[in-house]
Amino acid sequence: MDWDPIEGNWKQFKGKIKEKWGDLTDDDLDRIAGSRDQFEGLIQQRYGLSKDEARKQVNEWFSAQEMVYAKSTAVGADADRVRRREELRQKLFRGAAKRWARNP
Repeated sequence: MDWDPIEGNWKQFKGKIKEKWGDLTDDDLDRIAGSRDQFEGLIQQRYGLSKDEARKQVNEWFSAQEMVYAKSTAVGADADRVRRREELRQKLFRGAAKRWARNP
């Protein structure tokens, strides 16, 4: 699993992280600045978990974020295809209308 998207968009993910691990503060999350190792260590410490359990929870959360991202990307791609199809339809209609106006 590639953690880079989480680390690169840490500020956007902080809210989702706090939904899952509500005992974490903004200061906690700012301090670790997206580092996965520090994040797992913080969860381990704050919740009294073993290192393996903290890693398991982070992996499960991360997998869920990947699925959400994949779905939103697919929806965005579908919307983009629909928009392009509509633009093409309008362009073709305008071309046909111009030809009809010249040769009624």
